[in-house]
Amino acid sequence: MNDKQDQIKFDRLKTEHLPEVAQLHIIGIKEGFVGSLGNKFICRLYQAMIESDQAFGFVAIKDSRVLGFVTCAESVWGVYKHIIKKNFCKLAWAILPKMFRWYNIKNTIATLLHPSETIKNLPPAEFLSLVVDKNFRRMGVGKKLIELGRDEFRRRGIKQITLTPAEDQHADEFYNALRCKLVGHSQKRGVLLNIYIMEASDGEGKKNGA
Repeated sequence: MNDKQDQIKFDRLKTEHLPEVAQLHIIGIKEGFVGSLGNKFICRLYQAMIESDQAFGFVAIKDSRVLGFVTCAESVWGVYKHIIKKNFCKLAWAILPKMFRWYNIKNTIATLLHPSETIKNLPPAEFLSLVVDKNFRRMGVGKKLIELGRDEFRRRGIKQITLTPAEDQHADEFYNALRCKLVGHSQKRGVLLNIYIMEASDGEGKKNGA
């Protein structure tokens, strides 16, 4: 274990982590439009997820700094409904100046439709986002975060999980190593997404990934 890997700890996603998680999201998830809505909106979005019993997440921490995170949902639609019901006003206020642009309205609709518009019967449980600081990639941090999420899904009685990363050689190697099954593709804002299914009971990778 080298110095960077030394003392990396993993914890549940909590409110105190959200400012750093939001910044990682903005830097690390280029294919989504959520990052364009700003730090405040992302913090409120992830706070709403923390408060939902259908969502959860984990973070990787070193020296009190968040260097990676994963977020997960038992049901994406269930989480959306919880967010709209409990947090709509807060979220709307956070993005009010930006939401009256047709570009953002259109992309909000596309985000809600998700890959379900192109591929039917996907498992409702899903890994929503995974980001690792570029200085800590290929050290097993992403793999550990995915494993923590998979274990929690399994604990909740969920058997299969959907993943929709952007198509990328490194990402393909990473998810293949985790024994995910590629079942199709989807377009999101002009970015090609690979759609994988992971078995919650069989996610052990053969090698370290992100």
